[in-house]
Amino acid sequence: MTPETPAALDPFVIFVNVGYGIMLLGFVLRDVLKLRTAMIIGQIFVIIYNCHRGVLPSAVWNSLYLGINIVWVSRIIQERRPAKIPGEISDLYDSIFAALTPKEFLAFWKAGSVKPWGGAVVINQNEAPQDIFLVLEGAAHVESEGRTLAFLRRGRFFAEMSFLTGRPASATIRGDGQLNAIAWPQQFLRDLKTAKPALFLKIQGILGSELALKLRAANEAISTPST
Repeated sequence: MTPETPAALDPFVIFVNVGYGIMLLGFVLRDVLKLRTAMIIGQIFVIIYNCHRGVLPSAVWNSLYLGINIVWVSRIIQERRPAKIPGEISDLYDSIFAALTPKEFLAFWKAGSVKPWGGAVVINQNEAPQDIFLVLEGAAHVESEGRTLAFLRRGRFFAEMSFLTGRPASATIRGDGQLNAIAWPQQFLRDLKTAKPALFLKIQGILGSELALKLRAANEAISTPST
């Protein structure tokens, strides 16, 4: 009967040493993807050795760790994959939302809902709107006391002033018969402030720029003498 080969003389010992060496190397890597990849490679070597030696409990546990690391590596690769912005909204990203990463923009966009308003009233003056809106097609008429103050076309927000100031709408907004707009609930934005403060600050800056643009236009209208 051939005696069992001592572990020290077993050529498979190189597998366990290489495996643990790779895992040790992984812990000095700063990038989490590289760290988990190193753990996967190292655990494969250790599992091969454990199976060869018949150390099943260790093989099972390392197999469990291997599976967890494979799942995390897949998630990290998916998260790092560049996001492609659809062509129909790429102009809006470039002109308005460039401060956001493509993935931030797409996540924010998907949180909104597109609705055809036609010629309906979207917001009544002196009422508190529940959403903020971005014009996609057609135009939004800004009216007050029977006078049309402005026409907001593609890429222009409305109801952002109410969100930023917490005050009711200062004008009535109605569609031109062809108005399509995307709406984001104001509560969603308030929740975003807590859940993702960095993203909220970017959105707040975008809305603030829109508000500044409108105030500048209003000041120019006041300063221009009527003929």
